[in-house]
Amino acid sequence: MEDGRSLSRPIIIYIGQIKHRKGFDLLARAMPAILQKFPRASFLFISQSLEGRGELDSINRAQGTGERCFLFTQVDDRNKFLILSFADALVQPTRYEGFGISVIEGMACRCPVVSTRIPVIDEIIEHEQNGLLASPNDFASVAANVLRLLEEDNLRRSVVANASATVMARYTRDQITRQLVEVYDDLVQSKPSDPRRGKRPGP
Repeated sequence: MEDGRSLSRPIIIYIGQIKHRKGFDLLARAMPAILQKFPRASFLFISQSLEGRGELDSINRAQGTGERCFLFTQVDDRNKFLILSFADALVQPTRYEGFGISVIEGMACRCPVVSTRIPVIDEIIEHEQNGLLASPNDFASVAANVLRLLEEDNLRRSVVANASATVMARYTRDQITRQLVEVYDDLVQSKPSDPRRGKRPGP
């Protein structure tokens, strides 16, 4: 890298806005516990929104983890998917999520995922089946679940295989199109008829 540092395994990825609601700080605060067992771990934060960069830098200074933390702001989709395919874990410790696209992308790239047990995410990930779910707002739980993925080979292989099957069953283009059509059909069928329809205008 330009600053003389180099990436080494395990490689742990965060993708998303550097904002409080996305939980970037939880992964940052989980770093010391992970580095205690994997001193050469690399933590890659990929984001084009740097609202919380000052907080990330502050956490790293306080913990002495800056040497193993890398921030990338210019990563196109092709390289993002290459990184996911190469990484050892994707960690998305979000406090709120509207859809969870990064989680699905990680699953599609066969990158084992740790996220948070919150609505939306717990509809995508079944704990210990196709991913791991940390307790909300709990960096110690994030660290513990990341370490499980890194240390338990059978769990990691099972999670990756099941995640790939989940994506093929639920999140291909055809599947999403079908689900959208079903939603629109339900909306049309449930829409109340307009009592004014068919009436002639008054005199």
